[in-house]
Amino acid sequence: MSKNKKHQPKHENQPTSSLLDFEKPVFLNKNGELCLNIFAKPGAKDTEIASIDEDAINVKIGAPPVDGEANKELIKFISKIIGLKSSDVFLDKGSKNRNKILILSNCKLNVDEIMELMKKETQI
Repeated sequence: MSKNKKHQPKHENQPTSSLLDFEKPVFLNKNGELCLNIFAKPGAKDTEIASIDEDAINVKIGAPPVDGEANKELIKFISKIIGLKSSDVFLDKGSKNRNKILILSNCKLNVDEIMELMKKETQI
């Protein structure tokens, strides 16, 4: 009897879809929580969404990157767009980095609806 060996992908323990989802601007993490990939640009004149790329939402933040001020402003801004309390939006990764992941809790919207809200905000 010959054994039929299949070539295994490098990341055989991780589903391919989660690797791809993690690289999107809005995605569900492995716990099913809504998440946003943010590329932050602190120290801007105003807080606004500059653009949306394939992998992140680019946000200009009207606060300096000092003592967490830019992170607080980002959370306040995103929660206002989505219609959540600031306490329902929290920083999962990137507290001292421009690349951030925000988790949205108690959010009744889906990935597509969040993406639409972000796109509308870029047109304002």
